[in-house]
Parts: sequence; structure tokens; C-alpha cells
Amino acid sequence: MKILVVGINYSPERVGIGKYTTEMCEHLVGCGHEVTAVTSFPYYPEWRVPIAYRNRFFLTERIKGVTVKRAYLYVPSKVTARTRMLHELSFILFSFLNLLMAGNADVLIAISPPLGIGLVAHLIAEIKRIPFTFHVHDLQPDTAVDLGMIKNGPFVRLLYGIEKFIYRKAAFVSTISETMRRKIIAKGIEPEKVVLFPNWVDTKFIYPMERENVFRKEHGLDGEFLVIYSGNIGVKQGLDVILDVAEKTRDMRDIIYLIVGDGADKERLIRRYNEMSLGNVRFLPVQEPEMLPYLLSAADVSVVPQQKAVTEVVMPSKLTGILASGRPVIAAADRGSEMNEVIAGNRCGLVVEPENAVEMLDALMFLYRNGIAREEFGKTAREYAIKNLPKDAVLAPYEKRIRQTE
Repeated sequence: MKILVVGINYSPERVGIGKYTTEMCEHLVGCGHEVTAVTSFPYYPEWRVPIAYRNRFFLTERIKGVTVKRAYLYVPSKVTARTRMLHELSFILFSFLNLLMAGNADVLIAISPPLGIGLVAHLIAEIKRIPFTFHVHDLQPDTAVDLGMIKNGPFVRLLYGIEKFIYRKAAFVSTISETMRRKIIAKGIEPEKVVLFPNWVDTKFIYPMERENVFRKEHGLDGEFLVIYSGNIGVKQGLDVILDVAEKTRDMRDIIYLIVGDGADKERLIRRYNEMSLGNVRFLPVQEPEMLPYLLSAADVSVVPQQKAVTEVVMPSKLTGILASGRPVIAAADRGSEMNEVIAGNRCGLVVEPENAVEMLDALMFLYRNGIAREEFGKTAREYAIKNLPKDAVLAPYEKRIRQTE
């Protein structure tokens, strides 16, 4: 089959949605399909376009068998609700032009966010007379309302109307968690049309390594008790709680907190860190892909904070690697959420109330003092990843569904 894929994120972005879109496209090529990915220039999570990609409007590359067609993207220096909207609109406009020029295909896969790319996918599908599918990483209107980025009113009703229109026009809708699947169905979409396509992990690449490894040595961290957050540093990640917990343990000099990554909220978080004069927190940049297994294995405990407003539906992509690394996790999630079910239900770690530094501190102290619990949680986390999240096992049924799409 000739497959078109459109999504705002793609390689060489190393984290988030881009990683999954890239691996999906490469898997489809491995299955014998001819794949063209229509995307933007890389910018995430730094919100900066690398020098090699600047001052261009269009570029076509060949990456591991995938034809990658890039187009201009407005990347704001300061991310606000308004500038993010302009950012997404620029992608929607230029991706439409790129899709028009991309030639014939048998099916189009649209990756959301942004939500508006679904309208482009529908229009292109009508023009080319092909079906399109819609893969949802984030229920964007729900998240924007929950975070207070936009208020209920005519504009929100318009967004929900667009969302429902896209779902109905798609040949099928896929999403990354069962909770999100149920929410999409609750919007009036037929259950058989909404399929689960969870994020995955390469369990042969990420696996339990020695705790004292090259990552610790490179950063002079031999012997410390490491609490690691690795991923996007944005508003909805709710990372202030890490600083709050670090402040409460500043006298426990063997505990070090690492915040690894980049994102729109990093500068503000560093300013707060400086104001608090914390000597037990370190910020590190996004690591090279080959360092990821060592980074995750260096942790005594990994943490996945989130804001209260988003914990019900969000299933953070970073969780898959943590589980595969065989390290215990402390995650912020609602008790009835799917993340709570995965972590607490399978004894992969501990779940605490979002934005609650006291609960996170209690969980951390339990694991700090209990090496047996850390070992048991890490072992069951690895077992869960092997059983439920292997890359090929997740991608194979999705590829089969794509082949059956008409």
C-alpha cells in the first residue's frame, strides 16, 4: 500500500509524539508499504528549530525508507495560548499544501494534536478519494478547558463540533489509552470504530542495566539516591511538585533530583529553583537516544508528576520506558484513572494525588527506606512492559487494521 502520514512531530525529535510517529512509519515500511510522512521542521521539546533546518519553507528527505516531506512551521519564542494557536495553524496550512503535492495514496493517517489536522485529512481524503484514519494522542479540547487555557463558550463548542465531525468522517479512530477511548465513544462515536493503539517500547533497547552506569559516571553521581524525571518540561507536567519535595529533603544530602529534558516551562521552573536555592536538584538537557537506557536505569526512583486537571485522561508516553527499565515509579494520577490501574494495579510503583508534595514525599521516603520494595516494583514493572508494551506486538495489529481500511 501507499500510505500518507501527517503529523506535526517527526524524527530527529527524540521524545514525545514524534518518536512514536517515526517508529510507526518505519514499521510500516518494514511491512512492505510505501510511506510518505508529511510533517514540520523539528522543534520539540526545545521549541527551537535546529540551525540545519532554519530558513526553509519546504524540504524532502529520505529517512530509513520513509519519504519525509517537511514544511514551514511558526515556532514562537514564548508559548502562550495565542502563539500556540498560530503555531498549529501554520502547520495545518502548510501541511495541506504538502499533502496536495504528495501524490496518490491508498490511505491517509492523521496524527493529533493538533486537532485541526483532522479537517485537513478529511479534505485531502475527499480530493484524493481515499480513506483517512485519525490517531489521538491528546483530547485537545478537553485538556485546554481542564487547564483553564480556554473558557467554556462558543469557541469551545466549535472545537467540540469540529472534533466530533472528524471522528465521524474518519474510517476509524485510534487512541493511546482505554480511558481516552471511552471518552471518544462518549462523544457519540460508535464503539467498534474507536480502537486502542497504545504507546509502545522497544524492550530489547530499554532494559534493566546496572544502577552505577556510564550516565552516573558522566555526571559525577556515584552512590547518590537518584530521583529522576525525564521528558517534556511543560505546564501540564506539573513539575513544581518536584521542587517542593526537594525543599523538604534538602538536608538529606544523598538524595539528588534530576529534571532531564526541555520545554516551554523550563525557564520559569529554573527561576523558581534559583529562588529556592536548592542544591539537591539538577537540570540536564535532552539526552541522546543511545543514552536513554542508561539514564532510566540510573534512577533509584522515577517520577511522573502531572497537573490535577489532566490526570484522568493522560497516559504519559514516558511511562513506557520507565516500566521497561525495571525501575519503580511514583506517578501522580487520579485513583480511578488508567495510569493508576497500570501502576498500582500491577504493583509497578506508587500513585499519589497530583500536585500533592506531602503524598509524593511520603511515597519517596517509603521507597528510599525500602530497597526490597524498590526491587519488587521494578521487577513487576519490567514484566508488565514485556507482556503488554513490546513495539512489534503493538504495531502488528495496527498495521493489519490499516491494510483492511477502505
